[in-house]
Amino acid sequence: MEEMSTLKTLLLAYTANMQLFELTQSSFDYNLALYRRRKKRKLMVLQHLRKRQIFLLGLLQQNATQRSLWKLDRESQFWEIIYDSSDDYFKSHLRMTRASFEILCSLLRNLKRADTACRRAIPLPKRIAIALFALGSSVEYRVVSELFGVGKSTVCTILLEFCKEVWPAMSTQYIKKLPPTNETLAEYVEGFSRLGFPQCLGAIGGCHIEIKPNPTEANDYCNIKGWYSIVLLALVDYRCTRKLQRFTNIRYIATKAVIDAE
Repeated sequence: MEEMSTLKTLLLAYTANMQLFELTQSSFDYNLALYRRRKKRKLMVLQHLRKRQIFLLGLLQQNATQRSLWKLDRESQFWEIIYDSSDDYFKSHLRMTRASFEILCSLLRNLKRADTACRRAIPLPKRIAIALFALGSSVEYRVVSELFGVGKSTVCTILLEFCKEVWPAMSTQYIKKLPPTNETLAEYVEGFSRLGFPQCLGAIGGCHIEIKPNPTEANDYCNIKGWYSIVLLALVDYRCTRKLQRFTNIRYIATKAVIDAE
């Protein structure tokens, strides 16, 4: 009897476990079929979106505006004429002698750009000439671009690069005293503020100094009164007493440069 009872108990346990296994297997098969259906549906959606993407890309390529030129070709022989002309003609346009121009080109070699596979770079002498002509005249960028055969944005870029490069390349050689520090500037402003002149850094004055210029350069030093001179510009700080007053900046300028600036 005990053996029959044990076998019956084992049979019942086996039957219960088989039912549980079949229930688990049925649930697993259902979830697996559901996952496969969802995966198939998502793949169909992705294929549909891919087809639409390819279709829209084809429409965009058909209707897109094609850029036919990398840059607008401009024809101008202005720089070539100046470069091959006489020294007087060269100086009249770039405001410096050919020798000084060559020295400037040697000092500003960092402005040189390398050629690329798309186009040739503007030569270094021409880049410096563009900057000098723009700084030495009051013409617009549009006029400079037409004269040198480059774009207006190119003139602006070259001019900014030129001005940024001049200071680190030439300041140590041609400027003996560096500009005042922020603390010194604050002292100047405070000193003039106490005198009743707020937001002032210095008092400026000037005078004409008569000279005998070189006959080839006399035209650059003729003032409005008909005699030759250079202009002395001086900047002093806030100290009013002559014994304490200090010159913070002194410049000699050709008369013609002042007249052009005015």
